[in-house]
Amino acid sequence: MKALTKSLFLLIFVLFLVVGCADEIIEPEVTATPRPTPRPTPAPEIEPPDFEIIECRHFWRIPDCHTPRYCLDCGEISAGPTPHEPTEANFQEPPVCTLCGDVVGDVLEPNFTVLGLQINATSGRSYDFHTVTNLDPSITTVGTASLLFVDILESLEDLPTKPGYEFIRATIMLIFDDEEANQYGYGYIIGHVDYYTINLNEQSVAHLQLPESDIPGFRTSNRTINLNGEEREYFIRYEEISTAWVDGAAHVIREYTFLVPIGYDGIVVYLSSAALWTDHSRIISDNIDENTLFFRLVAQTG
Repeated sequence: MKALTKSLFLLIFVLFLVVGCADEIIEPEVTATPRPTPRPTPAPEIEPPDFEIIECRHFWRIPDCHTPRYCLDCGEISAGPTPHEPTEANFQEPPVCTLCGDVVGDVLEPNFTVLGLQINATSGRSYDFHTVTNLDPSITTVGTASLLFVDILESLEDLPTKPGYEFIRATIMLIFDDEEANQYGYGYIIGHVDYYTINLNEQSVAHLQLPESDIPGFRTSNRTINLNGEEREYFIRYEEISTAWVDGAAHVIREYTFLVPIGYDGIVVYLSSAALWTDHSRIISDNIDENTLFFRLVAQTG
């Protein structure tokens, strides 16, 4: 009995000790662990290659007008494209590169437009034509002028042909129906110039003053024409086809025929007032003014 009582007492004491000490538990002190001092990462050792580096020996591509000179292996460029080598331009053909075939410019500008002149009349239409009367150059008469036809022919009236040439025939009609022309007549200048090479300081030579050619009825021009950069001769025939008065109006038909290199389109026929003609050999600039009609002999109607 005493032993039991003693054991019970010890158990109660232990419980009391545990309970009584529960509020006195002390938390352990926490201290920070210091970071290690960083150390530089050692650079990796690069082992030398086990082969020898050889510079590119360059396999050059031949340059042209569009591509530079470059190495086909490494692509290095050593020079730019080759400059164009153009042909000489003329009035019909632009400059063309002899290396690549590219067109590298424009045809030459015709002298006709350089001088500020204009083709102001076409075939198949009538235009007022200002001139003076034949008997009194102080009196003005106004008629009409028309380029009726432009015919381009390989041969003409069994005439001998010239290799590489063709005929261009222009039929022109003048009509004068006013009182001034009825009383005093009429006058006019008809001539021709070259659209591409016209020179206003050249002499305007009458048709009958030109030398005869070996083609019947044709005379050799005192000038040349320029086709594809080459100077070529050409031949002229001028004819008075008819003059008739019908109901008080004068109807005049004239015909100009040219033998020119095939495909040439630079012949220009002009009509001017007779007031500008004072002799039979004048420079062209003296024979034209603001009322001059210029017809270019190309195949067109309307």
